[in-house]
Amino acid sequence: MKTPRTPTPILIEALRILSRDIQSEDGVANAAIAEAADRIEWLEKKQVEAARAAALLSPKDACDITLAAHRAVSLIKELEEECDDLQGYKDDSGITGAFAMP
Repeated sequence: MKTPRTPTPILIEALRILSRDIQSEDGVANAAIAEAADRIEWLEKKQVEAARAAALLSPKDACDITLAAHRAVSLIKELEEECDDLQGYKDDSGITGAFAMP
């Protein structure tokens, strides 16, 4: 059986109440809980913004964006592989790894 999910606004408010009411000697727990509430609220707003923006895209635009994202991921993977290949390389400057001068 799947547990029902708490609606996001209720979860945010519950975290804010906990951050005020919890007893913590150094306040770290209070700060972490308050930050979690803030971050969930921010993510919720960004999700709504992204959904609105996506609704405005034509199917062709959506395809173009998806292709560009796939190309970017491929390029990142290639660059990571090149960095991995350069690990351990050492030049006269003493700098090792991907930032060493060939």
